[in-house]
Amino acid sequence: MSGTAEARQEISVEARTVGDALRAAATQLGVDAELVQHRVDISHFRTPEGRPRPMDTVRILAWGPNPDDVAGALKGRDWVRGLLQHMEFEATVKMRLTGDKMAELIIDSPRARHLVGRRGANLEAITYLLQAVTGRQQLGWTYTLSIEGGERRDDRRDGERRNDRHDDERRGGRRNGARMSRDQRDDRRDSRRRRDERGRDRDGEGRGEQRSERDLERLRGLSRRLAQEALDTGEPIRIRRALNSFERRVVHMTIAGIDGVSTTSEGEGSHKTVLIVADAAS
Repeated sequence: MSGTAEARQEISVEARTVGDALRAAATQLGVDAELVQHRVDISHFRTPEGRPRPMDTVRILAWGPNPDDVAGALKGRDWVRGLLQHMEFEATVKMRLTGDKMAELIIDSPRARHLVGRRGANLEAITYLLQAVTGRQQLGWTYTLSIEGGERRDDRRDGERRNDRHDDERRGGRRNGARMSRDQRDDRRDSRRRRDERGRDRDGEGRGEQRSERDLERLRGLSRRLAQEALDTGEPIRIRRALNSFERRVVHMTIAGIDGVSTTSEGEGSHKTVLIVADAAS
């Protein structure tokens, strides 16, 4: 954040925990709690002679942000809140500054899996719209979305498979008049796993197509860095790592929100690569 302690309104707040102190400071400063900047006052834990002393409270020195530093983040958060209201989604939206003109918007909803969508498709679409609408109004700002809450699709499927397997084993035991041995259960489990893997391979939905949000954010970060390199040098930049179709789509959508660069895919089938091109060089 810009601004020095002399130029900003700095207040001292004492409370049971840092979290309580931040919330109290936010009320006094008239800003959202996530925007409060602070540092812990170490002198609170020392006597006037400088000796350590135990305390049941903490004291922080807190100050609000420079409005110019957070305007884009606030606009992005308000846009997401408005979208979720139109979608009639029960959710809260918080924001966190992650760098210069970079913000993470954190959505907490009991229907989180619907916001994420199949292999992240809904989340990518919302991020693209956010960047396309708000990013162009707030020049230079980039946004990432994080989804919290709800029941993860993978956890639910794992639970369903475990329940199905247990039901099969109980039914099989009753049909055969005896419980299956451990070897029999292992053989059945291995056979089911092989069938599942073959089915995923046929549908193009194998493990290689699935990525965690952390993996996707690393890929977005790489895309942004290479886009900046293309802008700086004017030379086309190729992403040399192997990308599947879903990952290539993530790259295309990330670059689509950055002015001055575009992307194209080259090659055939699994050998396709993504080329990032500065508009002046295209």
